[in-house]
Amino acid sequence: MILDLKYFGRIVEITNLTEEQYNAGESMNLKEFRTWLTMRYTDLEKESFQIAVNQELKPADYLIESDCEVAILPPFAGG
Repeated sequence: MILDLKYFGRIVEITNLTEEQYNAGESMNLKEFRTWLTMRYTDLEKESFQIAVNQELKPADYLIESDCEVAILPPFAGG
């Protein structure tokens, strides 16, 4: 399973990327994905961020089952 990862805001500064592909192999839930991501980019452990799948925010137990776009989003400012 190939995931298209998109990074925004402060997350770009940490990863030094705006996007990349990740071959996740089998399906995983967002909690497992978050663990993988923070192991890959250890500075993310100190950051607050949300994860959207195919442009929708999903809960930690959401199962990513097929090729999709995963966006890693910094906190939003309201106004």
